[in-house]
Parts: sequence; C-alpha cells; structure tokens
Amino acid sequence: MFCTGCGAEIPEGSKFCTACGKPVEASDVTSGEHDTAEEETRVPEPKDGELHAPLEPKDGEQESPAGTSGYEAPAAQQSAAVGGADHTVVMPHAAAPTGAGQADPYAAPAPQKRLHTGVIVAVVCAVVAVAAAVGVFLFLGSDSSEGGGNVVINAIKGEPEPVEVPFEVDIPNYDPDSGSLVPVQVTGTDYDDNDVDEIQYVDDDGEGLSLLPGSYELSVAASPFGEDGTLYACPDDKVALDIEEDGSVSMSGAFPLEFKLADALDVTDDDIQRAYDCAVDGGCDTKDQADDLKSAAEKWRDDAVEEENRRAQEEETRRRAEQEEAAYRVTSNYYEFTVPVYWRGRVTWTQSGNTTNIYSSAYPSRKVCSIEVESASSGNSAGDVANSSCYSAISGSQRVVVRMTNYSYLIAYYASLNSSNPDTYYSMDEARELVDLQTMGTYSYDTMLNTYKSTSGSSSMFTQPMSILGDTMADCITLR
Repeated sequence: MFCTGCGAEIPEGSKFCTACGKPVEASDVTSGEHDTAEEETRVPEPKDGELHAPLEPKDGEQESPAGTSGYEAPAAQQSAAVGGADHTVVMPHAAAPTGAGQADPYAAPAPQKRLHTGVIVAVVCAVVAVAAAVGVFLFLGSDSSEGGGNVVINAIKGEPEPVEVPFEVDIPNYDPDSGSLVPVQVTGTDYDDNDVDEIQYVDDDGEGLSLLPGSYELSVAASPFGEDGTLYACPDDKVALDIEEDGSVSMSGAFPLEFKLADALDVTDDDIQRAYDCAVDGGCDTKDQADDLKSAAEKWRDDAVEEENRRAQEEETRRRAEQEEAAYRVTSNYYEFTVPVYWRGRVTWTQSGNTTNIYSSAYPSRKVCSIEVESASSGNSAGDVANSSCYSAISGSQRVVVRMTNYSYLIAYYASLNSSNPDTYYSMDEARELVDLQTMGTYSYDTMLNTYKSTSGSSSMFTQPMSILGDTMADCITLR
C-alpha cells in the first residue's frame, strides 16, 4: 500500500504515512484492515490503582524529554474503542515547528514512566508520619515550662534527657518550707557544647538540681534565708560535676557543703539583697514570702548592730573610767592611792619618794592631808584633835600613815579667839572648802563653828572629820 500524498510505501493497516504523516484514506482500507485498526486503536481498560499513576517505561525505553508531552488517546477515540461504534482516528495535537531542529510533530510519542502502587503508598505514609511528628513537636515542644517539650524532642532526635543530681548540704537550724531554698550556681557546657550559666534551687535534702549531660562547676550563689531571716556563711567550695549521656554522674569536691550561721554584724546590705533576689527568682513560692524574709533579715542584722553599739558604748565608758582612774592613781613602793571621786577636780597632789601631799585646787597653799611612810618599828604618833593621824597600816617593815590638819576644829578655834570671822588666819571661803573636803561633804564649817561656840570646843563632833577621812583613806589606799 502506498501513500497518496508522497507515494511512499506504507505497511498494510497503517493509519498514517510513516514518511510524511498524512492520514491514510478510509476508502483505501479493507474491511479486514478496519478490524485490525480497531484492535490497534483500542485502549485497554486500566486496572485499579493505575487510573492516576504515571506510566513507567519498559526496559530500553527512555522517559520523554522535559517539556515534551507523551501520546494520549483522545476521548473520542477511547469512546470508539470501548463502544465499537465509531472507528474514526483522531490525530494527536502537536505544535507547529518553529525552526530547524524541532521534533517532528507527527513522530510516535514516547511512552510515559509508570510507578508501582506500593511505592506510592509508602511515600504517602512517610509524609503523614513526618507531619504527625512535626505536629507533636509544635504542640508539646512549645511548652518547655512543663518539661513535656524536651521529652518529645529528645524522643524524636534521640537526645539525652535531664538528669536529677543530688546536691548535699549541711545547714543547721534550716527549714526550707519557712525559709528559702539554697541557690546553686551552675556554669559549664552541656553535651552539645552549649554554654550553661544559671541558678537552680535545692532543698535541705539536696533535691531540685536537674541538668543535661555535660561538664559543670557548682557553687553556692547566695545564702538562703532561715526561718527568722537569719543568713548563713556560705562555703567557698566549688564542686566539679560530669554527667555522661547514659545518665551516670561523677562529682568531686567537699561534700556535703557545710553552712554556718553568719555573724549578724558581718552581714551587709548586699548580702541581704543577693539572698532576696535569689528568693524572688525561685527560692520562695511567692514574692510576699521573700519580702517578709528580707524584712526579718534586716531586723535581725540591725538588732545585732544596735546591741553591739550598746556594748561598745559600755566598753568605752569603762575604758574611760579606767583611764580616769589611772589619772587619779598615785603609786609608791609601799602603797597605791586612788583619789576619791568626791575630791576629783578639787584637789591636786605632789609626790616625793613615798610621800604624797594633797592640796585644795582652789587654795593651793592649803594642804588637805599627806600620805607618809615610816618605819613600823617606830611608834605611831596619833597627835591631837587639831593635828592627828587618821589612818595607819603596816606594809612589811614600813607603816603607811595619813596625817591631817583638822580644819573643823582649828579654824573654829581661831575664830573664837578673834571674832566670828576667821579672816585673821583663814578666809571664810577657805574654811568652808577645807572642812567640806575633809568631811567628804558630811559637815559644813558653819555647823562646826556654831558647835564650837556652844560647847567651848569640847564637843566630840570635832573628832568626826578625822574618822570620816580615815575611813575614806582605808578605801582608797592599797598596800603593796
């Protein structure tokens, strides 16, 4: 059979010229040829699962180049092939050639690649599984505060999970329920070389520290609050911690870490503030509890400071008193004499060897008394009512003696000789000062003068100044 267009020989039953592509006239085809054409153009009915699957090339065939569509049977032709009523053959649509090198629009189409149904199902299942995992990650992994996100991420990625690490502490009189938790400073790197610098909180049993595998250094960040606001002297020890990915833990350092109650006087405002910041950050359940503990700590410290100031003031008073006593203390080889408080500021004294002479500050020429040392073997001269010995004591081979002029009697005596005013021998002011010093304020000169006048100087009252001064000297003199 030959093509009516180009005259080329074409095989029997062909529908198109293999040379020029011209359709073969229907009149040229025998009835047998129609049967053959019908069978060749009939498209087999696809099986289940292959309706939308792309065709797979047979061995030796190549996929169509990108941008070139394969042959598809037109709908009308498929209908004719199935129903058998219409045997019309429709040419596939092809774009007109645009130049040299373009593919022949009438060339036989390349078969399409076909995929097996099992491969398609596996791909779909994998996509669904990945989508589900991403959904779980977005749902649970977003809430890291509850720890659920980490667990899911670790389960998907196969990463290690946090490990509970015991951190032993020894704190006297400590109750974390009424105080605050112990803040532990954690520095180092985790298993993925991420830097770690954070504070975690543990109780008196050392529970509460949770870390991913890695290498760390642990230390105490600040003192916890005690129940009544007391603070502790924190240990300076640092603990080296290594956590393997299998969860095994190794620690080196002084354990347990020992705390001691801090001296309130050593606690600063910065110490209290650091403890408070940690209490607010995680050491207490509420900020109100942290506020109360801070106030209690400040009161504990301030009360201690106030008490210390009181003690220091008392100590200063005692020290000044001792200094004052030293300033009013006279020492010799046989006695030590401390000036009576009643005389201080009103008398002066001189010392020559073992003899001490005491004078009125207001009237320096008037001697109040003298302290002398003499041989104990010599007789002690008691004197008379006007000039007498008011104190005597033995110190080894020596006798310590206090002698005085009895101004209560003597000045009154002189006054009675001349007038009521002792100006001839003593001024009235001198008489009053000297009598007051010798009687330690017990008698006044006016009383003594009137007694002398009424008794002609025979009253026993005139021996009282000697007795009073003698008792005073016995309290103020220490034998050596």
